Amino acid sequence: ESGSTLNYREQLWTAHLSALNLTEWLIGKPFGSGYLIHLTGYMREITPHSAYIQTIIRCGVVGAVFVVIFVLIIIRQCSRKKYIWGTAMCLMLLVFWYPYSYNLYDSIGFAFILKSFRLNRGEMLNE
Repeated sequence: ESGSTLNYREQLWTAHLSALNLTEWLIGKPFGSGYLIHLTGYMREITPHSAYIQTIIRCGVVGAVFVVIFVLIIIRQCSRKKYIWGTAMCLMLLVFWYPYSYNLYDSIGFAFILKSFRLNRGEMLNE
């Protein structure tokens, strides 16, 4: 459907990603460089509405891979410690980040999960 939100987002993501050169694909654009793209015949300053695309733009594919690996490590640790709520939340975020950008609530959720690990002595990294 041409007027759907998903169709618009796909156009938005394509415009953002097609504006990147090879170096930006690998390591990203500088923070603060904005989100200026050519979309529907106009130059627009608009966020990508996808945490994955946003991470690729800011940190490159390298950074996006690290973010996903970080979340997968947390999922593994939550599963080992039987923190079903933490596993569920991380899986939810991996899905949520496809059509939406990062927000404050993501950070609060991760803070609760990490606090529950009690990282005082590197407990998560030593297992």
